[in-house]
Amino acid sequence: MRARRSLLAALAFVLASGLVGVRTVRNMNVPGHPTLPLYAMNDFRDASYYPVAALLEGNNPYDVPHYTNTYPVLSNFPLYAPITLLVHLPFGLVSQQHAQAAHLVLDVLLTLALAMLALRGACVPATPATVLGVGTLVLASHPGHMSLFQGQCTIYVVIGVYVALLYARSRPAVAGLGLALACLKPTFGIPAGLLMLARGDIAAVLVCAGVSAAVSAGMGILLVRAGGGLWPFLASLRANYAAWDSSPSVNIADSVHRLDGFAVVGRLLGRSLSTGETLALSAVLVALAALAVRRVARLESGDTQPLSSSVIAVGLLIAAYHQAYDALVLTLPAIVLATGQWERAGFPPAMRRALLAPIALLGANYLSTYAALDWLGLEGVSRLVVTSLSGVTLLVFFTLLVTAVLWPAPMLVLAGGVRGRPRQGA
Repeated sequence: MRARRSLLAALAFVLASGLVGVRTVRNMNVPGHPTLPLYAMNDFRDASYYPVAALLEGNNPYDVPHYTNTYPVLSNFPLYAPITLLVHLPFGLVSQQHAQAAHLVLDVLLTLALAMLALRGACVPATPATVLGVGTLVLASHPGHMSLFQGQCTIYVVIGVYVALLYARSRPAVAGLGLALACLKPTFGIPAGLLMLARGDIAAVLVCAGVSAAVSAGMGILLVRAGGGLWPFLASLRANYAAWDSSPSVNIADSVHRLDGFAVVGRLLGRSLSTGETLALSAVLVALAALAVRRVARLESGDTQPLSSSVIAVGLLIAAYHQAYDALVLTLPAIVLATGQWERAGFPPAMRRALLAPIALLGANYLSTYAALDWLGLEGVSRLVVTSLSGVTLLVFFTLLVTAVLWPAPMLVLAGGVRGRPRQGA
């Protein structure tokens, strides 16, 4: 029976990876022709491959005008941490065509690593059947499909987050390296590090800080030299941020895939948030998540802490800029919810029922895509509602989770009484 389940899971994984692989290959961008209506692996081309190529040729990839005019790309290289150039360096040593194919295969294989780490982080046995089953669900989800199709680095960034959360107590050096990998995208690494500090994972965060500083210093020397000096390089970073902030994929009125709290609040206000407002809202969201992490961590023992890790995963997603593919980080919280671990910790059954629906919607929401919007012909208010669906769902999910942890009384009301009251201190 076990072998049969593994075989069925393997067949499902091959089918799911085949579907996304075929769609990606059929729509693969043509090297040297970025304006053609073929856009698969565009993010890998613009944010991974050509930034490395630029640096290897002695150019500053953060310099938007020079980068976009010199290389066949559609968008500028965003303000990813310099470690991204080191991580993606091997791809820059081969042709774009070969690099794209290698990255696609690597992402499919790393889906299994992500599934295994999510299962272990959720204290669920990582058997071949469960790893392949979770990997299949990841590939079938909108975040997983989108990440592979666009050639995003999200899969290995999430792997870095999971390594940091899983090994923070038992192997802080390994956890620190994982967090450093997650810092490839600062919108993952910074809030994850802050919430890990709230949980008490000080050694892992210090290791990450040391590794990140060393890599940034080494890459920084090359970047400053390529940028023509320190001040011209810093000026290119400021201009890069301004260009990123005004791009359609980021602008709250035009963005289809944003799901962070800033986009939701901005759409409610009818305008983008100022830098000060963004920082203030981020601080509030991180503080709420940190309080929840500390409260939940008191209920857990041992090296693996699935409940507080779940809160960290949700908190880092809501408290910083994120696109739909970044919801891959919710794989671990989804497994924790599905296996009923919150109830075993003393939380009411209503918590599971209230949280499973929004997390499932975040994984299955294919409506917030350009293809679906064009097919449905949505414009104006209807388009705004559909493109806000994932962001509102994430905000509701975060609100319910923090409320259940910090103020359990509303969940007890939903449960119909005091049955399942959390343990003392919850």
